[in-house]
Amino acid sequence: MSQTRPGGVFSGLRMGEVIREKVQDGLTGEQREIQYTQCKIVGNGSFGVVFQTKLSPSGEDAAIKRVLQDKRFKNRELQIMRIVRHPNIVELKAFYYSNGERKDEVYLNLVLEYVPETVYRASRYFNKMKTTMPILEVKLYIYQLFRSLAYIHSQGICHRDIKPQNLLLDPATGVLKLCDFGSAKILVENEPNVSYICSRYYRAPELIFGATNYTTKIDVWSTGCVMAELMLGQPLFPGESGIDQLVEIIKVLGTPTRDQIRTMNPNYMEHKFPQIKPHPFNKVFRKASAEAIDLISALLEYTPTQRLSAIDAMCQPFFDELRDPSTRLPDSRHAGGSSRELPSLFDFSRHELSIAPHLNHKLIPPHARARLVAQGLDLDNFSPIRKRRHNDDWEDRRPQRRRHEEPVRVTLRKKVLAVGEGPVFDGPPHERRPDQRPEEQVADIAKLVADNYFDSDLTGEFTSLLLQMIVEQPLKIPFLAAAVLVANSQKPEYTAELIGKILARLQPLIDSGSWREVKLYLRFLGGLQGLWEGDGVFPVLEQLFNKAIELQTNSSDDTLGLELVKIILLTIPYTLASSASTAFTDHANSLIEKTDVIASIPHALEALVDPFPSMEQAASTTSHESALALLQRHMVQESKSDWELSYLPRPWKIYRRDGEEDLLASAQKHPFPALTFPDTLQLGPRSIFPEIYLSVYSDQGLDTVPATTDTSAIVIRDALNDAINNLDFNRVLTARFLVDVDRYFGRHTFVPRGTPFDKLKDVSADRVMWKPEDVVVDAVFAQLFTLPAPEHKLVYYHSVLTETCKLAPQAVAPSLGRAIRFLYRNVERMDLELASRFLDWFAHHLSNFGFTWKWTEWVADLDLPDIEPRKAFILDAIDKEIRLSFAQRIKGTLPEEYKRLITAKKEQDTPDFKFADEQLPFSEQGKEVSQLIRKKATDDEFASVLDKVEADAAALGLDPKAVSTDVLVTAMTYVGSKSLSHFLAIVERSKDRLLSITSGEGGRAIQKQIITSVVSFWQDQRGNGVNIVDKLLNYEIVTPPATIEWILTDNIDGGSLLAAAWAQELVERTCTKVVGRVKQVVAAVRQPGLDEGKRVELQTVVLEAELAKMRSLFALVHDSVAAVQHSEDQLIKTWAAKWLKAWSRRGTVAEAWVREELAKPIPLPPPVEPEKETAMEGVEESDRRVKARLDEDNVVKEGKAEAGADAEMDAEEVNSHINGADV
Repeated sequence: MSQTRPGGVFSGLRMGEVIREKVQDGLTGEQREIQYTQCKIVGNGSFGVVFQTKLSPSGEDAAIKRVLQDKRFKNRELQIMRIVRHPNIVELKAFYYSNGERKDEVYLNLVLEYVPETVYRASRYFNKMKTTMPILEVKLYIYQLFRSLAYIHSQGICHRDIKPQNLLLDPATGVLKLCDFGSAKILVENEPNVSYICSRYYRAPELIFGATNYTTKIDVWSTGCVMAELMLGQPLFPGESGIDQLVEIIKVLGTPTRDQIRTMNPNYMEHKFPQIKPHPFNKVFRKASAEAIDLISALLEYTPTQRLSAIDAMCQPFFDELRDPSTRLPDSRHAGGSSRELPSLFDFSRHELSIAPHLNHKLIPPHARARLVAQGLDLDNFSPIRKRRHNDDWEDRRPQRRRHEEPVRVTLRKKVLAVGEGPVFDGPPHERRPDQRPEEQVADIAKLVADNYFDSDLTGEFTSLLLQMIVEQPLKIPFLAAAVLVANSQKPEYTAELIGKILARLQPLIDSGSWREVKLYLRFLGGLQGLWEGDGVFPVLEQLFNKAIELQTNSSDDTLGLELVKIILLTIPYTLASSASTAFTDHANSLIEKTDVIASIPHALEALVDPFPSMEQAASTTSHESALALLQRHMVQESKSDWELSYLPRPWKIYRRDGEEDLLASAQKHPFPALTFPDTLQLGPRSIFPEIYLSVYSDQGLDTVPATTDTSAIVIRDALNDAINNLDFNRVLTARFLVDVDRYFGRHTFVPRGTPFDKLKDVSADRVMWKPEDVVVDAVFAQLFTLPAPEHKLVYYHSVLTETCKLAPQAVAPSLGRAIRFLYRNVERMDLELASRFLDWFAHHLSNFGFTWKWTEWVADLDLPDIEPRKAFILDAIDKEIRLSFAQRIKGTLPEEYKRLITAKKEQDTPDFKFADEQLPFSEQGKEVSQLIRKKATDDEFASVLDKVEADAAALGLDPKAVSTDVLVTAMTYVGSKSLSHFLAIVERSKDRLLSITSGEGGRAIQKQIITSVVSFWQDQRGNGVNIVDKLLNYEIVTPPATIEWILTDNIDGGSLLAAAWAQELVERTCTKVVGRVKQVVAAVRQPGLDEGKRVELQTVVLEAELAKMRSLFALVHDSVAAVQHSEDQLIKTWAAKWLKAWSRRGTVAEAWVREELAKPIPLPPPVEPEKETAMEGVEESDRRVKARLDEDNVVKEGKAEAGADAEMDAEEVNSHINGADV
């Protein structure tokens, strides 16, 4: 194993650097050394990275595929690659292992031959040329693919991921090579395999039907799909899910018969499909020859045994043109290019000729026989190859694991993790029927728990997983509660144990003030209302209400009481949608009447968190009402309609025949957990503010999301908010749950996924028109735009939207497009901070998808003044994009009308050095100082030059210190412009000189001069200037007051600067540093075990001093902006009002946070544990996070996740959906 370099060596390789590695030969396994250089990434997927490199000293191109190695399993791809050698299979040259950057992280590196092109890219080339691939090239590539498949199939190897991206191509020779054996496996008869394998669009129907005893014929189906795609220029069977793909297959092949389904999967019992007649292939492939249609129809056959084998397909008449010795391959890429010989297609090995000897007379054209005979091959006397048994000639391949039944607790765990994922579920390989309804899932889980109750390990793991999922996967709470309800009817002893575990988990959450978790556990307990004795959860809700009244009575500014009322109102719907729905409506109605006194009264802080603070000045198209007030009104409406709650699922409804006993109603009842509430409730880890309901789809004319008048709006939004915020440790999993949102609510709550916006008008008037994609995007934006601050870092919400768009681009991208347009239209009314967040997200999102957007929609706004909010947004968005890429690239993505916004100076990598101009005063000294900086000169050398500058400046009547500072800082910035690290290295060397001139009398003026010099140098790339000033603040070379004065007093330009995003960013960074210092002191005050005297000193002296600095800085911001608030320009007055509101809120929030933290009890110091145990610190938490990932590869180490296939979606395709969305 390579020990000298970490796994990330490739990305850090310097030009010309040669790396030496000890490797094993790909064929013999012998140890040897290779040398390589010039690495660059050419492929990136879910399971590895591929680098192109050059072997040294030969200069031969090679590819290195780097994959994370699981120590528990041998790598199947390596074992298969070592036993295959074929002209149409990429060759394994060598392999070696290397360490990763983290401890115990090991990577397998496969050194492969490099092939420059793929069939996918070749097909895309012809698509861009508005044509399809020439049929001769289709024949050539598909023939070679069949040849490689015939070879591996003869050894029992099934590739299981045939697709154009895995077919490498050498354009110069026309040779095709099959690659990526990461999913390949040697199939063993009667040994089950995972059915969730093969990339979408190319999956054989038996895989969609859940077959596990499939054969190599799944590769033949995939090849038929590839051939069809090359002939049509697009996939034949596209689909966003397995079900969608099956529908596309049925459209062409017709509905499969019962017998055909039985041949695909004998265990599939559901046969209810609409009867569709097959569509003739000659109408699908209108320009195809009869031979091509005959071949495709023999490949795309429902019954696997009736599909051609790979060796049979090679003999089909479709390939006869390749067997003609006069056939030459035209140059299809260059007009007028010369044709060339076909690559070697008939240089068969002895092994290949032994696969089906009776076909050799068809395989070998007459002109190729002589060459094979010359190699000593007797073409007429081959014996059929004996079918390889799974343990024959295995050499160093991994022996097959002994077949065994899956442990029950593993089965139970899979079922619990998959609960609620509906009848159209097509996610990771749980190996369950794709048509199983949630009610059946619930019944299966309950039966497994009841039947195995005496297995303490099983019930313990189930309980732990259940309690974990309540918090981390709140969308599944109704389904989890239903499973417990049904289990209670069969084994009530388990429920009694579970209640004790819930109490042990819930009571500490109440004591510590973890109110979101309390809400979710109460929701779960409300879902169990039917099994409680007495009134169940309602007495607890009454206690919460009493606490809320007490808090509101003590202080009208209290927000915790609002949170308690919200918990009450959100628990009631789930309780009444449980199995005890009709018995407690009076209790619910009584509580609803009581909560009105709190929920309906506007809170004083609501104005502080209003996303559209200027709504009263214009007609409002969005609600700015408190979410709590809306929720109260919705619950009152539900009470008047007898709590229909049709949007909530009821998976506890188990089907029973007439006359059968209702087991849930007759099940044993249990006492409700004895919960207690402390006299003084803790605020908890998160500050609580009133919530304003925000929707980005409120002015469309059609309600694609629940309107504020709909009773489900807050309940659905709250469930999504919990899912988004509680799964922050796995953004991909969060996105998957969001994409599947329609599975977790009542039937007919949403329209089918991907329904185009313009088709919603065709939806029946008595049905809702809520698009699941819109509801999801709306919820994420609502969290991103939460005031005063969202719960997690902004980039988390950015990444959730990105992952959601990748998982379902055709459905989500149009929704994002409409959201962007809404936000842009309302940017002038938006809160300053939210407009900044929108700008950051917009630029970040475009950077993930090729920097493309339909800018032509906003061309008319280019004529607006630069300080008009929409024009300012356009200017700032382009600047942000340039910061994320480079000017030339961004300019290439913009329409012609926008290109003038990117000036020639913006396109320069390095700005001009002003002292290079000989006509400028102090030009000579400026150039001399820059040379001294490069030479890392001493202070004495600098002093002599700068002293001369000061003397000359004084003679000219200029400020000597200001001029010398400008010369020094401008030269530092110019020399350090190569990168931020270069500049910081220069600052480190000059820090003492800079600190000496910025302290003492006149120091603030010098600090401002330093900022002026930096920002002037980077005037065309303001973001770089902001970053540098931010670092100078860290070094305390410039101070926060000087920075604020420079921006908002000296350079505010009558208020015009308030419209610039870079100015907002610099002020925000400056104030954040001051607030951060206050937070550090508060953390020190609350440090467990701190001496009381030291604590008092920190709080009364140090903290008060830091608070005074913070208040002074916020006052400076306020006074500076207020000075331009009375401008005659209405736009400047609007900007000033936004700034004052935003920074007033920041100051209020910072002060409130300090008060809340100081009011909390000091945490107890952690117990001192033996050293041997401290090594385990954090393991429990880590394990808890890992278990929740739902990555089925932890259970079944086979197959590639569908997310990997989704990752292949081109950025252009995603953006085409966004840009074309419902303008």
